[in-house]
Amino acid sequence: MLARRLTVLGSTGSVGGSTLDVVRFARAHYGQEVFPLEAITAFRNVERLVRDAQELKPKAVVVGDPALYGEVKSSLARSGIEV
Repeated sequence: MLARRLTVLGSTGSVGGSTLDVVRFARAHYGQEVFPLEAITAFRNVERLVRDAQELKPKAVVVGDPALYGEVKSSLARSGIEV
């Protein structure tokens, strides 16, 4: 059950942030391979999106505001995370 893949929509909001806290808790207790993240998304909170991506290593991140794409892309360059 802990191997289910997750996509967290609105990961920088209160519900999304709480979901990522559950992932952090599970990984701390059961190993870094539990709850693999397919993607996390945010509309404008680039700072938190990038920080969470660097920590939790999802396969992809999505930013809703197209004007912020370049900032996210450059922040995650060479991380292996698709933007």
